[in-house]
Amino acid sequence: MKKYIVIPFLILSINAFCIDNQEKVDSLIKVLPKIKSDTAKITLLLNIANTYRSFETKNAEKYCTEALVLAKKIGNKNKQYDCYVIKGLINYRLGNNQKAVLNYFKVINNADDNYRTKAKAYLNIGNLYADLGKYDSSIAFYNKAAIVFDNVGDKKYKAGVLNNIGTVYSDLGDFDKAVDYYTKALKTHKEYGNELGSAAAIENIGIIYYFQKNYDKALKYFKNALVFFEKAGVLEKQANALNNMASMSMIMGNNETAIKHFKEALIIFDEVDNKVGQAEIAHNLSQLYFNTNNLSDGLKSLDRALFLYKELDNIKGEGKCYKAFGEYYLKQKNYPKSIENYLKAKELLEPLSIKNELRELYKCLADTYSEAKNYKESSKYFEKYIAINDSIFNTEKNKQITEMQEKYDSEAKQQEIELQQIEIEKEKAKVDYQTKQKIGFGVGLGLTVILLFIAFRGYRQKKQANNIITYQKNMVEEKNREIIDSINYAKRIQNALLNSEEHESKHLPEHFIFFNPKDIVSGDFYWSFEKQDYLYLAVADCTGHGVPGAFLTMLGTAFLNEITAKEIILSPAEILDELRTKIIKELSQTGAEGENKDGMDMSLIRLDIKTKELEWAGANNPFWLIKNKLEKEKSSLQLNISTDNKHLYEIKSDKQPISYYPEAKPFTNHKIKLEKEDSIYLFTDGYPDQFGGPKGKKFKYKPFKELLVSLSNKSMGAQKEALENNFIKWKGDLEQIDDVCVIGLKI
Repeated sequence: MKKYIVIPFLILSINAFCIDNQEKVDSLIKVLPKIKSDTAKITLLLNIANTYRSFETKNAEKYCTEALVLAKKIGNKNKQYDCYVIKGLINYRLGNNQKAVLNYFKVINNADDNYRTKAKAYLNIGNLYADLGKYDSSIAFYNKAAIVFDNVGDKKYKAGVLNNIGTVYSDLGDFDKAVDYYTKALKTHKEYGNELGSAAAIENIGIIYYFQKNYDKALKYFKNALVFFEKAGVLEKQANALNNMASMSMIMGNNETAIKHFKEALIIFDEVDNKVGQAEIAHNLSQLYFNTNNLSDGLKSLDRALFLYKELDNIKGEGKCYKAFGEYYLKQKNYPKSIENYLKAKELLEPLSIKNELRELYKCLADTYSEAKNYKESSKYFEKYIAINDSIFNTEKNKQITEMQEKYDSEAKQQEIELQQIEIEKEKAKVDYQTKQKIGFGVGLGLTVILLFIAFRGYRQKKQANNIITYQKNMVEEKNREIIDSINYAKRIQNALLNSEEHESKHLPEHFIFFNPKDIVSGDFYWSFEKQDYLYLAVADCTGHGVPGAFLTMLGTAFLNEITAKEIILSPAEILDELRTKIIKELSQTGAEGENKDGMDMSLIRLDIKTKELEWAGANNPFWLIKNKLEKEKSSLQLNISTDNKHLYEIKSDKQPISYYPEAKPFTNHKIKLEKEDSIYLFTDGYPDQFGGPKGKKFKYKPFKELLVSLSNKSMGAQKEALENNFIKWKGDLEQIDDVCVIGLKI
């Protein structure tokens, strides 16, 4: 559900808003010829572009481009970065996600001293990835933005980032974290008197109440937020609030009100050319039409939503549409068609791990398979539904358990009262019984009391045992939380030691880093270092994964920094030799039977930035080079795959680890002269060793080579996205078996 107002007031608000913005733009344009300072002119051009961005993207592009040309002409780097951020926002508005990301990364890779602009780029990439359902990446970029904004004391933007992180956790079904972040955002907004930001946080808390099915409270929060947004004249926020209010009205059975609010929101989204909002409204309207048996309009709206989501490359939205088609065909009792669409939705949504959407989808599949009398599949998906439902609503479940316990205690007390009444009545009856009957009854009563005592004692003991079990369970859960917190802390340490994907060196060629740990912390790591005219880059795979592997990554990173800190310029082979010596000494490895064999495999390059001569050495990990033309094979450089215009060469590694090895020898140093458009790849074994596909087998190295060759004409950013999508598709429902790290560079 995404983001209710009387139509005449809405129309007045839209017209006033457009007039205000057009008047603002017109006044700025009149001033433009009078500005003599180039820097001031760039600032004015960007203000014009940013104002146009909300209602006329073509003009926004025009003025932003003019500002960028002028910034480049006078060599003002900071103004160039401002231009790239605005261009990214314009591209994002138009659905050109790849172009948006490229513009943001131009800022991230170069704006070393302009921290605030760099943080805005992080924030905007986080927003983009969140809309695409790439939540891990989204949170990673949001966290980077939050750290920078906090460091520069920008509370306004920090609060916005906290709010966005809360929205991601809401989508993932982690409501505790979502409310925590929304509350932090609300507190920060109030600290500096930002009513608009406070309204956004209030609206998002309303969404949490929606997910918890507290619709009256959710509607109250949405209405409060709308009042703030109307005062501020922020149209898109008004549209979001109207959409949310319409959704509440629909759920509560007020269909006429819901249609009115949806259409009001759509008018705004059309006015500002917001395709994401148009898609959300089309999807929500389709559900409303279906609920009122207006099937024709429902299908039209749903087709429109699916078209827009595909145009935006919004996988989450596509999945929601296929789920809606499944619901439509289920009502028509066309079970095969319903299941077909549900499974399409499952294929799209499962890799995104959106608990709320998956919970509903699994329940739909279970119900449909049951209607189709396929009880095996129905049971399978019902179990999945229960598992997610329990993970989301554990608080509600605990409340139900408490109520059941209270009911049980009440019934037990009632039983005691009834037993006492029975004894009184039987005591009164003794007067009319003969002595023998009295004795017999007394014996019977005695036995009854004994049995009741035993039963009651058993009940008390069972209750006491249950309390002990509950206490022990809580203790175990608390210990687990402490362990997980410790591991998360270790992850923060590891992230601090890893160089970021946005390498600080201005000499690093176009590149990508696909880093996908199996667990919270990783046994794979990458490392880079620039010294004089040389750039070092390594990819390593430590023994194991998770916490044990992560400790070795920290050790390896520390030793590499220590080795390269010397005055002398070392070759990759010399560095691996020294690293092996330090690992053996630090871990006290002698080769004795039963001692640890911990160590690492590594691929390490040294690139001469000026001459493009590359040196490489490898411990169990090979080196791949893709060229546009055929080269004469050298003893170490072997041709593996050749197509019409792409040729993959491999240098095999030394078959020995960086640890104690009985037949150890010095590592081999290899030299290669690189040319423009050459691509090199460093990687660990996690990608080719992953099980998946239709037969559940390993991906293997040959298909991995063929995949890289097929992608080598694309940009490095596009290559990373394709590798990531292929990995997710190949793995499917199977567990990830190892950490994954792949780095590509294009000369």
